[in-house]
Amino acid sequence: MSVTDQPSWAHPFLRLHYRSVERRVAAAEVAAAELGVELETAMIREALAYEHGQYRRVAFGFVVGASIFVIVMTALNRAVCTPGGLLKPSPTNNCTAVAEA
Repeated sequence: MSVTDQPSWAHPFLRLHYRSVERRVAAAEVAAAELGVELETAMIREALAYEHGQYRRVAFGFVVGASIFVIVMTALNRAVCTPGGLLKPSPTNNCTAVAEA
């Protein structure tokens, strides 16, 4: 969902995004004027409009990845530190944090 009619103060990411879009559009206008080519700036601005939810998707992916990492590390720690566990602990492994089951 692209939004082009929101003010730039509505969200800090919007302000940063629109600033970079305006820089690129201004450079494209100058280049088009030098070449004598007609440029549809409104269409370019609409195509480069900020997509809401992009930050949310990235944050959600990070949380999912971190959760999987924590679960795997906990499972490996239990497998190493449980007496008779599936894995053999290294000499430098500290198993004092694992409660004995």
